[in-house]
Amino acid sequence: MEKITKMRAYSKTMLAMFVFALVSAALLSACGGGGAAKTGDEKGPVTAAGDGSLERIKKAGVLRWGADASGGAPFAYKDPNNPDKIIGFEVEIMDKVAEHMGVKPEMVQGDKDKYKTLDDLKGKKIGTLENAESNNVLVKAGFNKDDILIHPDSLTPYSDLEIKRTDAVLQEAMIADFYAGKNAKLYNVPATFSPGKYAVALKPEDQTLLKEVDRVLNLMKQNGELAAIYKKWNLWNEKQKGVGMQEKK
Repeated sequence: MEKITKMRAYSKTMLAMFVFALVSAALLSACGGGGAAKTGDEKGPVTAAGDGSLERIKKAGVLRWGADASGGAPFAYKDPNNPDKIIGFEVEIMDKVAEHMGVKPEMVQGDKDKYKTLDDLKGKKIGTLENAESNNVLVKAGFNKDDILIHPDSLTPYSDLEIKRTDAVLQEAMIADFYAGKNAKLYNVPATFSPGKYAVALKPEDQTLLKEVDRVLNLMKQNGELAAIYKKWNLWNEKQKGVGMQEKK
């Protein structure tokens, strides 16, 4: 079962860069040639001829800025007392920035929903694991092989995604959850697809061993031992019941 992983749209560093860029743009427009300029201080806003970016914001009366509420506290997150409201450190900073500019703030949720399906990733660079089923899934879906970046182990696709060498990673759900599930910089698209089953491989001639392995696995499925191991490694879901796996009572 495959799962798509991608970069969160706005990291905490990116917010700092956004604020710095906003201030820098104001200063550059104030210092640029081609017209008189008034530099602002704590008593008043900057006014200047320039690229028109500040003028557009002033005219619209809104300062739109990006954040990812799923990134969590203390930056930007849903108010526990009012889930429809976003609060946090970043939110308060930008509220004040907008206030001093004389406009209203408007937080724009990061585009973590930009990629929801494989079709959304057409033409993008996708990281995968060598010899993994993910490669077959992409090829069958019509992806250009030049856009499939194959890695020798499970970790490096996510390392490359973090530094933006790729646009997304396609891996089996359990691998995606293990390597990206707790990484605040990455986001696992919840939907899974292309389901498959794991199996134990033995030599064709080892029939007596095959029967014994089957017997033991069936016993572990029925007595709850297998389910307990799945739960320990955070792999348990309702689909396991579909192959006859029982939970301990």
